[in-house]
Amino acid sequence: MNRIVHIAACLIFVAGASCSESSPPPPPPSNPLVLAPMEAAEISLPEPTTADLLYGVRNSELVVVAEVLRLEPVVDPFAAPCTQQGVTYRVVEAMHGTAPAETVRVAHPVCLGRPFIDNRAFGLSRAYFTPGRTMVLFLRRDDTGRVRYEGGEWVSDYWVWDERYGVLLDSEELRALVRKTNAAGGGAGGSGATDPFGGRRKR
Repeated sequence: MNRIVHIAACLIFVAGASCSESSPPPPPPSNPLVLAPMEAAEISLPEPTTADLLYGVRNSELVVVAEVLRLEPVVDPFAAPCTQQGVTYRVVEAMHGTAPAETVRVAHPVCLGRPFIDNRAFGLSRAYFTPGRTMVLFLRRDDTGRVRYEGGEWVSDYWVWDERYGVLLDSEELRALVRKTNAAGGGAGGSGATDPFGGRRKR
C-alpha cells in the first residue's frame, strides 16, 4: 500500500516522470579559450570632424542610410590583424548617389583597434551590427567582389573604403550634416588619394 502511495505521489509532483529517473546532466563547462564578445560600452566608435565628412562624401560613390539585415561571417578569423566581413543591408535613404537596389551587400574591413571592431571576437561588433539598426555608410562600388560566401552566392557589390569613418551610427543630426556637406562639396567618387583641402590624405 505504501508503495502505491509513493508511486502516486511521484506521478503528481513530477508530471508522470518516474521517481527512479535521474536528474538531467549539468551543462558542459564553458570553453576558457572562447572569449566573450565585447560589450557595447567597450567598442570604439568613430568621431569624424566636418572635414572628415566632407572628404567622405567627395570620395564616395554612394552614401546611404541603411538598415542591418544580416551580419555575415568573418572571411578569415585567423587573419589578424586585418580581414573582411560582409553585411547585408536594406537601403533606407540614399543621400549621395543612386542605390542600385533596395538591398545591398557590403564588404567591411575588419582591423583590430578600428571603430566598431570587437577586438576579442575579431569581427564587427554584434552589439552594434544587429538586425534593425541603421547606419550611415560611405561606399564605393566593389567591382571585384572582395567578399564572397557559399561558393559565390553572396558577393559584395559595395565596400567601405574608409575603415575609420566609413560607417557611422545613424541619427537625425548626422543625416542633416551629411546633406549639408553633400550640398556644399558634392561628391565625385574620386580615388581618395588626396584630401579636399589640398594635401595628401594621411591614412
